[in-house]
Amino acid sequence: MDTFEKTIAAEAVWSFRFYQYAAVATIGVISYEYLITFEHELRYLWRRRATFGGTLLFLCRYLPFTAAIQIYAFVTTTNFDISHCLAVARAGSSLVYIQCLLTIVVLFTRSYAIWGGGRRIFVMLFIIWVGIAAGSSYAIFRFINGFFPIPLHTSRGCILIVGNNDVWIDLTISIFCETLSLGILLTKSVYYMRELGDIWGSGSRQSILQVMTEDGIVYFCFAIVITTTNLFIVRNVTANLRAFLLVMQGSLQTIMCSRLLFHTFVVAETSVVTSGGCAEFSKRTLPPMVMAPRQSYVTPTETVSTVHEHVLGCVGVSG
Repeated sequence: MDTFEKTIAAEAVWSFRFYQYAAVATIGVISYEYLITFEHELRYLWRRRATFGGTLLFLCRYLPFTAAIQIYAFVTTTNFDISHCLAVARAGSSLVYIQCLLTIVVLFTRSYAIWGGGRRIFVMLFIIWVGIAAGSSYAIFRFINGFFPIPLHTSRGCILIVGNNDVWIDLTISIFCETLSLGILLTKSVYYMRELGDIWGSGSRQSILQVMTEDGIVYFCFAIVITTTNLFIVRNVTANLRAFLLVMQGSLQTIMCSRLLFHTFVVAETSVVTSGGCAEFSKRTLPPMVMAPRQSYVTPTETVSTVHEHVLGCVGVSG
C-alpha cells in the first residue's frame, strides 16, 4: 500500500468513528427520552381509543428505535460483505427518510386542526405533501444509490463512502415544510388577534391555540438549527462525513414531534376537564384526526372555541 492509499485509509477509519459515536449517541438519546416520557405514553396512547393522532404518536415514539440499525451497521456487525453493508445502510437511510415524512405529516396535521379541519386547508396540505413526498423520494433514492463500501474494515462495522450530496434537496424541502407549517400557525393566530383582539387570554379553552402556536415556534427554531447544520455538512465536508448526523436529525425531530403531540394531549385534556367534558363538542364538529367520520359545521365566522373543539377531536380526548 503506497502513501496515498494509506492516507485515504486513515481518513476513512477516522471518519468511520464519527458514525459510530453518532449511532451510539442517537440510541442513548432515544432511550432516555422514551423512559422519561413513558408515563405520558401510557396515559395518552395506550389508555385511549384509537385515533389518527394516537397513530401518529405511536409512530413518533417507536420509529426512532429503528436507529438501532445504525448500531448494527457501524458498531456490531462482523459481516463485511459489500452487498450486506449496502443493504443495511440503504435500509437505515430509508427508515430515516420515513421519519422525516412522518414529521411533516405531524406538522401539517396540526396546521389542519388549528384551522378547524376545513376541506380547503386539507386539500391544499395534502397536495403539497404528495408533491413533497414524490420529489424528496427521488432525491433520497439518488442519495442512497450513491453509497459504496470500501475494501477496508476494522474489527466491527461497515465503512462506507457517500458518493453524492443529493440529500441536500430533502433538507431544503424539510426547511420549506417547517416554514410553511409555522406560517400557517402564525397566520391563524394573527387572524384571531385581529378578529377578537387577544388569543392569549386566561381561559382554558383559549390555551390550546396559544400552546400550539408557541410549541410550533419552539419546534421551528430547533428544526431550523439542526437542518441547516446538516445542510452545511452535506454541502461542504468530505464524502466520508456527509451523512453522519442525518440519523440523529431524523430521530430528534421525531422525538420533538412526539413532544408536540404529548403537550397537545395535556392541554386538551385540561380544557375538557375545565369545561366539564367534550360531549357537547363532539356533536358539533369534525375531529380531524379521529378515525370515525362526523359532521362539520365550520363557517367563515368560526370562533376561537370552534378551533379548540377541532383540536379536542384531533387528539381524541373524551370526557
